[in-house]
Amino acid sequence: MRQRQRRLALAALAVLLGLGLAGGLVALWPDAALDVRLLWRSTLNRQSQPLVRVGLYENEPKVYTQADGEPAGLFVDLLEAIAAHEGWRLRYQRCEWQDCLAMLRGGQLDLMPDVAYSSERMRLYDFNEVSVASSWSQVYSHPELKVHALADLEGHRIAILVGGVQEAFFDRLMAMNRLEYVALSVGSLEQGYAAVHAGQADAVVTNSFFAARNANRYRLRETPILFLPSNLYFATGRGRNAELLAAIDVHLSAWRHDAESVYYKALHHAMALPPEVLWPPWLGWSLASLMGGLVLLAGLSLLLRWQVNQRTRALLASTRALEAQRGRLERGETDVREEEVVRKDGRRFWVRITARAVDPRDHGKGTVAVIQDISDERAALAEMQRAKSLAESATRMKSEFLANMSHEIRTPINAVLGMQYLALRHPDLPETVRDQLDKAQREARALLGVINDILDFSRIEAGKIELEQIAFKLDEVLARVTDSLGLQAEQKGLKLSIRYDSPIPARLRGDPLRLGQVLLNLCGNAVKFTAQGEVELSLRCLEQHAEGLTLQACVRDTGIGMTPEAQAGLFQQFSQADQTTTRRFGGSGLGLAISKRLVALMGGRLWVDDSRPGFGSTFCFTARLGRVAPRQRHAAAEGLVCEPGLASASSSLLPVAGLPSASGSSAARLANARLLLVEDNAINREFGAEQLRAEGMRVDEACDGAEALHQVQHAAYDLVLMDIQMPVMDGLEATRRIRALAESTGEARYRRLPIVAMTAMARAQDIEESKAAGMSDHLSKPVVPEQLLAVVRRWITPVAASADAETTADAGAHAGANAEAGGASRPGDVAAVDGLADPGMTADTAMTDGPDSDGARAHVRARGRGLPPELERLNALDVRAGIHRIGGRVAAYAEQLRRFRDHYADAADRLERLQARATPEKAAAFCHALKA
Repeated sequence: MRQRQRRLALAALAVLLGLGLAGGLVALWPDAALDVRLLWRSTLNRQSQPLVRVGLYENEPKVYTQADGEPAGLFVDLLEAIAAHEGWRLRYQRCEWQDCLAMLRGGQLDLMPDVAYSSERMRLYDFNEVSVASSWSQVYSHPELKVHALADLEGHRIAILVGGVQEAFFDRLMAMNRLEYVALSVGSLEQGYAAVHAGQADAVVTNSFFAARNANRYRLRETPILFLPSNLYFATGRGRNAELLAAIDVHLSAWRHDAESVYYKALHHAMALPPEVLWPPWLGWSLASLMGGLVLLAGLSLLLRWQVNQRTRALLASTRALEAQRGRLERGETDVREEEVVRKDGRRFWVRITARAVDPRDHGKGTVAVIQDISDERAALAEMQRAKSLAESATRMKSEFLANMSHEIRTPINAVLGMQYLALRHPDLPETVRDQLDKAQREARALLGVINDILDFSRIEAGKIELEQIAFKLDEVLARVTDSLGLQAEQKGLKLSIRYDSPIPARLRGDPLRLGQVLLNLCGNAVKFTAQGEVELSLRCLEQHAEGLTLQACVRDTGIGMTPEAQAGLFQQFSQADQTTTRRFGGSGLGLAISKRLVALMGGRLWVDDSRPGFGSTFCFTARLGRVAPRQRHAAAEGLVCEPGLASASSSLLPVAGLPSASGSSAARLANARLLLVEDNAINREFGAEQLRAEGMRVDEACDGAEALHQVQHAAYDLVLMDIQMPVMDGLEATRRIRALAESTGEARYRRLPIVAMTAMARAQDIEESKAAGMSDHLSKPVVPEQLLAVVRRWITPVAASADAETTADAGAHAGANAEAGGASRPGDVAAVDGLADPGMTADTAMTDGPDSDGARAHVRARGRGLPPELERLNALDVRAGIHRIGGRVAAYAEQLRRFRDHYADAADRLERLQARATPEKAAAFCHALKA
């Protein structure tokens, strides 16, 4: 009994001590009264309190996380006080602003603080009636950027909170004033301030609370641009948790009428600036001087130690050199060394000293030495080093020039080939127009071949090409050759045959791409220079060993042949048999020079085995290849043969070679696939989307890497086609951030998602950079439709195949959005846009299977009674040519004209303003956008 009384007494004493300690803290630190009361009440009632889930994002001083990880801010202080009165148990969930609102709508959060009221949000959320505070939006700029009006922000990078009320309002504000700017979306205002401070943005759109709290921290410049005054409330999901809002209103109403209430203390606490430690000026100067003296002494000590070490090493080196010299003289050898000496007048010069003992057995007879002035030799050597450096610099400049020119040429060629491809798919083209488009397409492909040859030769010349050593099937390499040349041989009536010895293994190790390139060049030349007869490719095994074999390939044709004089310079760059050959048959004259160097890299040689004018030529080369599997014999010595009259080279080749042919499963895979196409060039984006949608795929579009990063987080894609050079965020950075999402979110889909570079950057260095950034494959522009589909089929593993009805509904809505934005039209849709379309014009899509190498193609047929009168009256434009370039879709052409008018009607005035107020780079960027 006494022990129980003693325990009760000790407990009472502890309670009294606790109350006394709390009272003392309140007396010493009045601002802590609120924290003490909240802690006391939450401890007493925690077990029986109902749970309230609250969103917590970073917007100091209203809502934020302290350095110790605890939530803080005006709204947090008020909510803690209300929860203590009402018996709530609060659980804070950290999230980005936009994610917090999404969780509130979805029911994962019960309450969200610091929500500005707007009519749009009223339809999604419920608000309490008594506002917590009022705020306004304001622009703060970089200290070096003076902003007095909205016009001063034109062309600048503006950081703005994604999903905030300022985002849409500021965009409309700039649009009303016809001002262009670059929006940099950030997840929090702290990120926006940091971006301006680091020079990544020029200005930030903030609110009055955050600006007052952080003005001294980031040292940004305040501007007179204020807009969007708004009241701040607590919010819940629409139709949920009304009792929470009612309780909040009761407490806020009472507190707002009491100047000593929790509300005003919390407001004062939130708006108070962080405490600063003040140092006397003399103390700072003293500490700085002391630190400077210590650093100076340490530096002098290190310098003296370094000099002693250097001198010691020099003495040791001289000692070892003298000992080596003496050893050579004692052995009767001649000692030769070069060193820098000093003349009497103090000038330095280089000499070569040659010494030899008169009699190695008798050192007393002395040593004979010759000192030779080699200043001129040294100067010549230095000049050679400078010349080498200049040559290496010139090589680098040439490589960079070719890379830049390649990008600038490939991008428009991609658009040209893409639009030609779409135009040729139109079934109602007049024959003359179809013939002209065919010729234009052939010439564009020829130009692309010249560009590829120049880049290949430049890489080989600079030693930048390294051959792969991978396993491959020889049949597949040969199939690609016949696929490329079979139709051309068939049109000329040539017999194209491939023969090889049975000892050649089916699987080899080497570089299949470069081996195929050499075969394609030799066979392509044979087909090009042969008017009638045959072209034969024969392969045989010269020797075999444990690691592999030496393969010999010979290409024989019955073409024009060559004289011995023409053969002499055949393998030199930019040369052909004679100038008439170039004018008659075309070509860059680089193919054989490239092939010869590639063959040398494969450990072989390339030569003309036989050639006579009028009787044809035979070219042969050897290559050393590895073997990866037991030897497999082929059934027929005749190999693979393509005869005139066959529907397709590939269709006859594949069954003989034992290779898989295209099947319906591939088309079914594509039909269930969803892709994201990221491309800043509108024409290239339109061509790519049309091509992919014609194969039954769903295609979303993004104009830059930032949009792509946002879209992959809100939709499940089977494949991403990513351009590299884009504004706002380039493709490499976007890929790196997508891959990083796998670590930050824990979702493996971001690591598995195939991302294919689709870019005009075609150097080996560019491909390596793409792989290093996390890209899965690299597709160079101009993109050939067959290559694009081949890459898509290679990487597609649809996530939509097992999608439920909700996903299907979402896909339908998305497809509708694409059609509304100018995507592929649905069957029966009327192509009418704001009165600029022909009411009789309809579009439908039909899938047809034909013998062409493209397989099934989607043909869009347009039927109408001519152009609408509104388009007929546009005398300043070639309307019909424009409609052809956009695939024959009148409505889409009209929409493009309207978009151009809306965005660039005042282009001349805007360009003049940019020239007067901005830098030449910004004016050039505007011209680039106008041209695109």
